[in-house]
Amino acid sequence: MVGTTFPLELVNVPTTGLAAISIGFSASSWSGGPLPGSLASLGMPGCTLFADPQFLFTTPIALGRATLSWSLPNDPALAGVQFYDQAIVLDAGVNPLGAVMSNAGHGVIGTL
Repeated sequence: MVGTTFPLELVNVPTTGLAAISIGFSASSWSGGPLPGSLASLGMPGCTLFADPQFLFTTPIALGRATLSWSLPNDPALAGVQFYDQAIVLDAGVNPLGAVMSNAGHGVIGTL
């Protein structure tokens, strides 16, 4: 909701380190290409980019969890805006890049 803090939480991730959570406003295209898109060419076979990563936030991982608190401005014009989120987490040895992607999320900003 506008004017509040929205938590995005990752669970079941490696026990320590950093996660990066992206927030964007499209699930159909990014940087001129279509979504979803394979990340195999970046060394992440089996991983897919589902959401446009317009904003990237890092957050620490503790005990297999990472939480991003996203503060939404108190602006009624944001009501109804759709957003998409997805995370990347370092996981050495899982693939050539050493990172994995999360599932994607979809939300709609509401009003109080």
